Amino acid sequence: MALVDAYVGPSLSQGAAASRASVARWRIQRWTEARGWRVGRILEDVSPRQAAEPRPLRELVLERVESRETDGLVTTHLWELGDSLAEVVGTIERIDAAGGVFASLDEGLDLTTAPGRYMFRLLVSVLEWGHHAGSKC
Repeated sequence: MALVDAYVGPSLSQGAAASRASVARWRIQRWTEARGWRVGRILEDVSPRQAAEPRPLRELVLERVESRETDGLVTTHLWELGDSLAEVVGTIERIDAAGGVFASLDEGLDLTTAPGRYMFRLLVSVLEWGHHAGSKC
């Protein structure tokens, strides 16, 4: 049984951040229970922020995976991990390099499955293609 942290990233809008966080927690809890996993900690960077501002709890989650305090990370949306595709992919690569599991519910990305790993490789390919084409992904 995996013990994962749930990460609810910050919103760029002033809207209903608390309501969004509540729904995200509920979705993550249901999804992890269905997989037979447990949620260790729920970390919420829910204060509205400007683009490119740091996500301090995201770094804490990564440190917990790298130190093996938790087996991985589940979030509801990839873009909670970063403001660019490079930042998102870099975050997932850190989790994977530490031997951690990762899942993002909205995208159906679960690195413990073959389709999830394939989808992740596609994201990396898009990033590499954008880099070689001169795009700022």
